[in-house]
Amino acid sequence: DSSKNLVSGTLGSGLILSSDVVSIDINGLTEETNVDRNSDYVAIYDASAGTIDKAKTSNLSLGVSYQGVSNEFNPADATNYYVGSIPHITGTTPDINRIYMPKSGIVKAVYVYFYNGTAGSSETSTVSIKINSTIFVNVGSVQNNSTSTYLGNTGIDRSVSQGDYLEIKWTTPDWTTNPTDVSLSYVVYIE
Repeated sequence: DSSKNLVSGTLGSGLILSSDVVSIDINGLTEETNVDRNSDYVAIYDASAGTIDKAKTSNLSLGVSYQGVSNEFNPADATNYYVGSIPHITGTTPDINRIYMPKSGIVKAVYVYFYNGTAGSSETSTVSIKINSTIFVNVGSVQNNSTSTYLGNTGIDRSVSQGDYLEIKWTTPDWTTNPTDVSLSYVVYIE
């Protein structure tokens, strides 16, 4: 019913919706092209409470995940391996397994899972993210002394720009007993 005042309010005051609002035409609104994720709000409908609330855009899940996987291989002692988006190439040469960033963002978390066909001894290896050719961000340490091992780091806060590329760098230790038939997968979460 176009005669009803379904939406009212002024700039800077609360927006009021009557109870019979089913939809709102937003075509006449001005587009916000410079969203400040730390201070701008959006309206959301809270289905559990039946209310319309506000949420900071920084609290909305606007991230993207990039995944990669290695082939199965037998890692050598004290060697750097680079893993990316091409599963049949896991090697010691950097910059072959690039995953390019289609937009700028911030790396927030990295998860790495190792499947070891045969477990190795308990020496510790390290995992990092390689951004372009020169930036290395520590993800953490892992031991490959069981069939499956996992490493997760949700405390990463590293900017990436559109056009940057990532690889996972795994630095192996001098094992007493090397794991064999190792494959790994990873997820990088970027907001």
